[in-house]
Amino acid sequence: MPLLALPGIVPTVDVADGDRLDRFGLPGALYYTPGHSPWCISLLLDDGTAFAGDLIIGAGHMTSAVSPPAMSIDPALALESMRKLLSAGAKRFMPAHGRAFSAEDVRAMLTRLERRPATV
Repeated sequence: MPLLALPGIVPTVDVADGDRLDRFGLPGALYYTPGHSPWCISLLLDDGTAFAGDLIIGAGHMTSAVSPPAMSIDPALALESMRKLLSAGAKRFMPAHGRAFSAEDVRAMLTRLERRPATV
């Protein structure tokens, strides 16, 4: 987003992919989930709830079904990040936009996209 100039930030706590957050009172881990943007992270709680931010759009926000992000720096990487959360045990997704949805909804969306013919 070249028109958006943001000041630099200095992280308070450095985290790595899969770092646990128990020391902060959260029973879960952070996962690096780029695609929508290169710096996206998602929180996956031990109960299977994934806070995925803008990685996936829930139904009810510009769409009637779960869908990939409307704006994505790397659409293929976004899909890979979704698969990563599923492999890590995500059962429910809480998106930044739209209604919450299940892992089955994400799998159905991925299958739908895999069957779609490639555009030239």
